[in-house]
Amino acid sequence: TTPAVTTAGAPEETTVATMATTSSSTAATTATTMTTGAIGAAATSIRPGTSATTTSSTAARRRRRRTSMAKTMSTTGAPATTASSISARRRRRRTDAAETMSTTGTPAMTTSSMFARRRRRRTGAVPNSTAAASAAVRGSPPTAGSSGNSSYPQAVSVVSTWSNWKFEEMTADPVELGLWFLDAQIRYPEFEEFQVVLDHDWSKVIHPELPRAEDDSIPIVGPDTTGTGYNFLIRGPADSDVRLRLKMYSSALDDVELRVLNVTYPVTKPKIWRTSVPASPS
Repeated sequence: TTPAVTTAGAPEETTVATMATTSSSTAATTATTMTTGAIGAAATSIRPGTSATTTSSTAARRRRRRTSMAKTMSTTGAPATTASSISARRRRRRTDAAETMSTTGTPAMTTSSMFARRRRRRTGAVPNSTAAASAAVRGSPPTAGSSGNSSYPQAVSVVSTWSNWKFEEMTADPVELGLWFLDAQIRYPEFEEFQVVLDHDWSKVIHPELPRAEDDSIPIVGPDTTGTGYNFLIRGPADSDVRLRLKMYSSALDDVELRVLNVTYPVTKPKIWRTSVPASPS
């Protein structure tokens, strides 16, 4: 009877022993994992000036930076370089430039002004104040209305029925002095009236000697203040384009020619009004 009991209990003891061994292995593995993690964290923290990347360590680094900046400010009197300090320096520069401008009348040297001068050098552009001098050096005449030709009008405009008597600037020829152009359009009922005004001044009106002058044998008079109702009159098909060409052969404005050419119908004979003094050949 006794041997039979011993034989039956052997498997149970073996099973318990196996379970105990398995639990020991699991515990050992867990301990090894924990040890490895601890070693990794320790190694990370051992590296000079570094720590494991966590929210608390990031906040600590920020605190150290602020402390270091405060120490730099207290010992040297100069703030550390930050975005706010850069903005402050820029504001100080702008303030200094404004003070220089107000006291000397000359703008201070700034980065933008240096860049502007470099761009002018690359493109060959010159300031307006030296345009006439540069043109004289190159041997080409300055354009009409520039400071080198103050006797010529600064602006030449046309007032007309097609613009409801508003000023329309004529374009000065870039090469020939004393020559201006303007493109317009004849509307229904197939005629238009106009005058020429200098420098936007109604006391300087160039007009025909008679009112509603369609005949180009009527001489040009002016500039004067007696031009009310004395208009040049042109006719043509509706929606036809015309070009006005005004030529001043003298800066004294005593030799003026006005031509009107129908661009849409070039076979139409152009109108050519002149001053009482025969105009020079064009």
